[in-house]
Amino acid sequence: MAEGRPTPKSVLGLVGSYALAFALLVLGSIVGGAVAIFVAAFAYGAVTSGEGVQDMVNVLALQDGLGMLGLAEGEYSTSAAAAIFTLASYLSFIGIWIVFLVYLRASKPARPILGAVTRRTAGNTPARLGLGLLLGFALNGACVLVAVLEGSFSLSLVGVNVAGIIAVFLAIFVQSSAEELVCRCYLYQRTLRVSGSPVVAIALSTVFFVALHLANSGLTALALVNLALCGILFGLAVWKLDSPWAAFGLHASWNFTQAVLFGLPNSGGTTPFAIFGVTPGTTPVAGFAYDPGFGIEGSAMATVVLIAGCALVWWLGERRGVRPTDLWADAGSGGPVALAVPTAPARSSARHRLDPRCKSEHENNGRKLLPGKIRPRDTRD
Repeated sequence: MAEGRPTPKSVLGLVGSYALAFALLVLGSIVGGAVAIFVAAFAYGAVTSGEGVQDMVNVLALQDGLGMLGLAEGEYSTSAAAAIFTLASYLSFIGIWIVFLVYLRASKPARPILGAVTRRTAGNTPARLGLGLLLGFALNGACVLVAVLEGSFSLSLVGVNVAGIIAVFLAIFVQSSAEELVCRCYLYQRTLRVSGSPVVAIALSTVFFVALHLANSGLTALALVNLALCGILFGLAVWKLDSPWAAFGLHASWNFTQAVLFGLPNSGGTTPFAIFGVTPGTTPVAGFAYDPGFGIEGSAMATVVLIAGCALVWWLGERRGVRPTDLWADAGSGGPVALAVPTAPARSSARHRLDPRCKSEHENNGRKLLPGKIRPRDTRD
């Protein structure tokens, strides 16, 4: 796992990895933005028979002017325009996937990290992905329920667009998993490689994760704390469940639940496509479970729920005796290797098994002498 005791050179290399991650993020955002605009323009053109394609391109490029798509700021819709705009907003993160996968494939020293997103990691199973999806929905849903019960806001049905829901969920999965690819796969594994400590890996990758959200609107001190708790929760899913896939699912369903299922701010940002939304004509108020500026993630209720989620993931990992896959030890072998796996006692050599002298010596050590066989060696020599 660790290369040994951290040295100034390895620490400097780790700092370089964090700087590289930021540079690749920027490049990925540029690539992803272009891909998202192309996909959105193509999809909107198919829906509108070619009309309004330029409007969609302009709105996505400027991130303004929803009126050109027949949408209004702060209002919800299940229209094709709302679904495609929301899809494109999240799909832009696909560029991060593209850039990082190319880099990891091209870089021999970092190539083992590719195993973090494949079944090479033992915990990357459909069951753990499902567990992450369920946990994200339950945790965020609990916050929404308390916020509604305390009167911070009321919800009403906007509508149901099945194709739009599926497409937007997949786009949100791309966005959430891209952040996890950077923070809980690349940076986590690089830090683990240098420090040998999952705790240090979670802590440093969480700092980077929080830093990515510093420019979000409505950010407060409590929101920063909750973003850090989110990072710790996702990191624990990687460590204690040995499953980046669980972190992918947890992050995606958390974002989908608050942003699309209930139409609430996602880390301070809102999109027009939603299944439920704040009842028209009402204004959300601050409360124990809701912050009107940042959303659920800016509330004290989120703090409580995220701490409970961390405890639950820790407990599940300990209960199941999960051992994290060591991608670095596995770099040159044919299958995943779990850390701290006890080794089987070494077998005796072929000569030792077949040589009657050796057999006699073993028996003599047990004080069982065979007549006519070799006398026991004098162990005093």
